[in-house]
Amino acid sequence: MELALPLFDDAHRALHEQVRRLCDERLGILAGSEFEDAASLAVDYIALLGQEGLFDPALGKALEGDAPRPDLRALCVIRAALGSTSGLCDGVFGAHVQGFYPIALCGNEDQRAIHLPAMASGQSVVAVALLDGDNPLVATPRDGGYVFSGSKTLVPLAPIASHLVVLARLRSASLTDLPRFSMFVIDTGVARVTADTFVSPMPVGTVHFDNVVVDADARLGGDGQGL
Repeated sequence: MELALPLFDDAHRALHEQVRRLCDERLGILAGSEFEDAASLAVDYIALLGQEGLFDPALGKALEGDAPRPDLRALCVIRAALGSTSGLCDGVFGAHVQGFYPIALCGNEDQRAIHLPAMASGQSVVAVALLDGDNPLVATPRDGGYVFSGSKTLVPLAPIASHLVVLARLRSASLTDLPRFSMFVIDTGVARVTADTFVSPMPVGTVHFDNVVVDADARLGGDGQGL
């Protein structure tokens, strides 16, 4: 990456040096054990990246209550450096950001305050579950919340995540109704997660919901506005 281009400023160049030092002093050593216990190492990567403040460019001032304004150039600088050292670390970084960004973008004040600080600092891991499994996930509305039944598959970080951001199709009253989706942030413990065998060392899993009750205050944004 040519950091001398006018596209980048001194802050981006300083960030590059920070990430390069981290790669040389810490990440390069850890990368040697990726195929021994990739899941545990992914947790360590997220914790280390959070300690270095490297998730902050994805949030902007979202931690202060403002709308997230990610610094895309900073994210490119970070991922270019990480990717040259460890494909797993780069993938874990991207998957974790994809997990917490919907909370920053659509979460209410309480949801941001509860979840974002720990996720941005790497103290908790979040996975985003989008792809339906063989038994598509359906959320049935009920008083005060929803009942989840079905599964999500190929969910990056699911086996190590403490929280899930889940896209769920809402059960319709009529077969002629257009599909509606909502997005939720929930504790992983309410679901059953099975690890998937995958070519990549990235921890990937299938998330199963068996009539799990999810409170309405776990929904991100308005009802039916998950997309």
